[in-house]
Order: sequence, then structure tokens, then C-alpha cells
Amino acid sequence: MPRSCVRRKRVYSPVLGRNVLRCAQFSGDGGLFGIFDKFPLPIDQIKSAFVTGGLAVGGAVGARKIISYVAPMLKMDDKPKVVMLLEIAAGVVMAVVVGKYIGRPEFGAALAVGPVVLNGMALLGEFMPELAAPGIAGLGVVVDQDDWVPEAMFEHGVTPGLQTEQAAPAWSM
Repeated sequence: MPRSCVRRKRVYSPVLGRNVLRCAQFSGDGGLFGIFDKFPLPIDQIKSAFVTGGLAVGGAVGARKIISYVAPMLKMDDKPKVVMLLEIAAGVVMAVVVGKYIGRPEFGAALAVGPVVLNGMALLGEFMPELAAPGIAGLGVVVDQDDWVPEAMFEHGVTPGLQTEQAAPAWSM
């Protein structure tokens, strides 16, 4: 429920050069989120971030559904990198269509973010495996768990699976 003006007051406006009527007191507690009026939380920005995130997820799901239907027709379903690039292209096309025909270009941009980020991370993992672990982007060297024994760090000072002879960093112990 929005707040409404309870009491008005006549004040001088230096911009207008005359007296104007302004609200002196508002009613209510500010509606549903009235408790947040006392804290410096930007509720509108938080809501906008969630809307953008939701549209990005919807764009990623939509692009993946479209390409899963189209890729077998193009005989591209056995080429994962091409499928990822096609999903990015489908997200951009969806963004242009939504931005143009709905008249909300910010919704179209949010739809394009999902496929670009999702497939961008996967492509980064394909081309630079040292920057991205399988499924999740993480920094560091990926060590096969079969080669890893925790005692090896203390015995030799070398992490198994690495080709260098330098000691393991202190943060990993």
C-alpha cells in the first residue's frame, strides 16, 4: 500500500519564485516493505536484480530448448562447441525479437545474458581448462582424485599430478 499525504504545508520554492503546496506528513508505515524505510537498502535495485536474473535463466532455458529441437535437424547435435555457439546466437535472436516487439529492450538484453554467460563459462572450460573446473568455473589446477593422497603434500612438498617441482602453496594446506 503506497503512502499518502496526510498534512500539507505551504512553502516558498526558490526555483519557482512563489509559494507552493507540499506534503508535510505521510500516512502509514510505507506498505509491505515499510520496515526497510529505516535501513539504507535499495529495494528497487534488489528487485531489479532478481527480475534480470530470472529473465536470464528463462533466456538460457529457452535457447537450450530451441537448439535441442533445431540441432538434430541441422545434424549438429554431435558437435558440442557448435551447439554452444548456436545457443548463444539463439539467445541474441530472442533478445532482438523481445526487445523489438514487446518494446522493452532491457528485457531482451536480460534474456540474452543467460545463454551468453552459461555457454561462455562452458566454452571457457573447453578452451582453458586450467581456469574452469568441470561444471563450475574455479581457479587453480585440476588434479585427478585418484592421484591425490593428502600425505603427499607433507612428504615431498609437491602436489601429485603437477609437473613442476615447486612446493604447494600455504593456503592449500
